Formats: sequence, structure tokens, C-alpha cells
Amino acid sequence: MPHTPKILFLALSLIAFGTLKAQTVWPGDVSGNGVVDYKDVLYWSFARGESGDSRATITGAWAAQDLVLDNWSGVFPGNGQSFAYADCNGDGVVNDADLAVITLNYQKVVPSQPITEDAFVSGPIDLPSILSLQHVGDSLTDAGRSESLLLALNTFVGENLKVSGVGFMLSYDPTFIADGEDGKSLLDFSLEEADNEWLVGLSGTEARSFVYTNDELGLAEVVVYLEEPGSEVVGQGEIGQFTIVVEEVIFGLQTINPSGVIVLDGAFAENGPAASSGTTFYLEDATVNTAARALEAEAVRCYPNPITGEWLNVYLEPGAGQLQQLQILNLSGQVLSSVPCSGQSARLFTGNLPKQACLLKVVATDGVAMRKIMPASR
Repeated sequence: MPHTPKILFLALSLIAFGTLKAQTVWPGDVSGNGVVDYKDVLYWSFARGESGDSRATITGAWAAQDLVLDNWSGVFPGNGQSFAYADCNGDGVVNDADLAVITLNYQKVVPSQPITEDAFVSGPIDLPSILSLQHVGDSLTDAGRSESLLLALNTFVGENLKVSGVGFMLSYDPTFIADGEDGKSLLDFSLEEADNEWLVGLSGTEARSFVYTNDELGLAEVVVYLEEPGSEVVGQGEIGQFTIVVEEVIFGLQTINPSGVIVLDGAFAENGPAASSGTTFYLEDATVNTAARALEAEAVRCYPNPITGEWLNVYLEPGAGQLQQLQILNLSGQVLSSVPCSGQSARLFTGNLPKQACLLKVVATDGVAMRKIMPASR
């Protein structure tokens, strides 16, 4: 058979090509956008209970793992990816063990891959909502005191929301919250201390929460999701309660702000737009130090984000003081770039940044703000 060598060569070439094109997954990056964060928890919560074939190696190690798509029938409505991406440990079923892998690999970035926006289905745009954080009791506080912060989700128009999951970031000055014996900030979140029957049901067990804190940067990422994947509740009101312990060494004004709010319904559609509102503490017998005070969430705008060129524009709203310094940090807190500035607007060169999610630290005369930014892919 004179054509056998050619046929064999073609078959081997196709096998080699298929191997090169094999899909891989980095355990924890459920959305496949290149970084592990609270949005991956929202993705995971939607796929819980799904199953298919396991990977050749059952592991949650942070490395490219060959993806097995056999017998995985479901896909995420936002980006069309298989539910197999949510099987973080590769054992063939999406469950709480995969959430443990997300926690293990949290804030890690896929090497040599541009960071992209997480994809969610577009939901109603005529139902704006606000996620608010309100201090329970007097706003005056003092060193060593335990304080409670009530978290609530409401609409501006009175109409109820369809809610399956809520995710957001929380920024604060890490010197404001005391550390426990394990060295971690004494910041806790509970669904049990709020009037939230609309969300958790009569039994109080129909919703769960996830909290990850970065104590060095003063950032927490929080997700609240329903126990039954794909289900939704209709309502608004209180969600849960944060509890913090005030540090011994403190300054006169401290603000804690939620940002990056995502509200999803049972179809994985994003309700929007979602605003946020924080709370400010006034500390007794303390001198105001604006360098340690957090600016309001709406006080700083940075654009474009994700960055589409080599420059990031930063604008300070009137009443928030004057800009003093801009810094870019990686997610471990290392300073990558720092420039002095003045006035209410500035531009920051980002063309030399690595291909990974970073943090923008804005230092102004009236306080400090932190924002997560997505550098341009090159």
C-alpha cells in the first residue's frame, strides 16, 4: 500500500496538533480570565452539583492541568465555558472541595496570559441598586472596641431584585482593624446577625457566604450565594453583618467602603447598575490623620479599566482634596510604580506593567483609595 506512510504521517500530525491545542485549566480560575478572585466564587456557586469525567490527575496545584470535557454537559451562560472549569480539583464533581482550591490559589495570576473581564449575562439595566454598609449604633469608637457593620442591598426605585448571588470588594486601612493571635485581621462576616429572612429563608440556611481577606493591603472580597445553584429569591433589604475590632494604634477618621458590586439572578444575569456606599468611624480622643483615612468609593475615578493603551487616567472628584501620589502594586503589596502628582487629575504610564491584575493606590490630601486595575495585554 504505497499511501500508507503518508496516511500514517497525517494521522500522527493530527494527533500532535490536537495535543498542542488541548485545553487546559488553572485550578481556581473558574471563569478562565487569568486571575483567581471573588468572581470565580460566583462562577463556582452556579455550577455546584454538576459532574463529568475526572481529570487524569486529581489535584488543585497551581499549574496548567489538562481539561477533560467528556460527560460535562453544562456551560456557563456568560462565556460559554464548560462547567468542568469549576471542577477545581479535577475529581469529576463540583462541590465544596473545589471552593477550598479557589481559596488556596486566591489572587494568583495565570502566567503569560492577559487578564480579561469576567463575562456575565446582561440583565435588566433599569433596576439600579445600592449595596450599603452602615455602622450599627454611634459612629464614635475607640481603640479595642468591637463594632458591627450592617450590609444591605436595596433598589433606588423600590422594586425588588431577583438575587442568586452577590459579590463585592471591601477596602479599609489595615491599621484600623486589630489582628488576632493568628496575625489575621479581626474582621468577621455573618448571615445570622441580620434581619435577612428574604434572603436566607425561614430556616436561615438557604444562603451561604465566602470571605477572603488580604490583611497587608486592607482588602476583603466577599460573596453571598444561595444554597441551591441556579435558584433565586425576590426581595431586598439586609444581607448580613460584619464585626471588627478596632486597633490600639488608630487615627481620627476611618472609612470602610464596598466596591466592585455584582448582583446576579438565577440565570447568571447581572442586575445593574449596582452602586455602593461605605461608612465612616469617628475615633474618640484621636488626632485626624488624612494619610490613613480611606476616601469614599465615588471620590476616585480611573479609566480606561481594563487599560486599552499605555496610560491610566485618574480623576479626583471635587471635595476629595488634591492628588499627592499614585502607586501601582501587585496583589502581594509590592510597589511596581510610584509617581508624585498634584491637582485633581493625573496620568500614569502603565506600558511597563506585567500582564496581571494590579492595585492602584491613590494618595490625596483628604485620604487614600485602592482600586483593582487590569493592565493592557501586549
